Amino acid sequence: MSYNINKKQRKARRTKKVHKSVPWTPLIKLDMNNPNHFRADVDITTLEYDECWINNLYTVKVYYPDNPVASQFPNNKFTLLSFRSHTNSHRAHDWRHMQRMKNEICGYERTAVEVYPPMSKLVDTCNQFHLWVYPEDYELDFGYEQREVMPSTEIARTLRDTHFEKAILNAKDATEVQALQSTWNRLKGDPTGTTQRTMAPGFLPPEMMKELGYEYQKEE
Repeated sequence: MSYNINKKQRKARRTKKVHKSVPWTPLIKLDMNNPNHFRADVDITTLEYDECWINNLYTVKVYYPDNPVASQFPNNKFTLLSFRSHTNSHRAHDWRHMQRMKNEICGYERTAVEVYPPMSKLVDTCNQFHLWVYPEDYELDFGYEQREVMPSTEIARTLRDTHFEKAILNAKDATEVQALQSTWNRLKGDPTGTTQRTMAPGFLPPEMMKELGYEYQKEE
């Protein structure tokens, strides 16, 4: 295979596109009985979903467990959030956006999952995504048990450094100190290490921000 160095160098010198994030606006619940909230060609009497929520980025259709569409699934206990972006993009899959959908529609303490099925049960027909929200009293039997939140790279790296400083002070011998220092230096020397996208205002509830002692920063 030929390798064109000049082509690679020209490509590397190109200015990278900066993708600015669009600020999230709170989801608004549409009145399902008001035809003015839907397109003129939509017959609201035929809508199969229970609720419809929109904001500046997404449309979210909500199916509760007793809905005929949702109840087609065996032993269904879930609230189904079926959503797409207004641009109908296949890239409409930002984890924090999905978390905010779940929070604003179903509540902060509800648990939701996304399913990656066996290929024998694959459903992939359009740029529509789905979250399955468990009942309020359900707790997952897998996943992390403790909360750990770092709203920005600056905070993440500060907490990382504090962790290693304390660990070195409490090390039992010189060998452990050397190992900790080596790991710390490696992490600090990696420009991609401990990198965290800044959380947008409103992603964490105010009481959590206060509890954690954080303040929102300008998005990176």
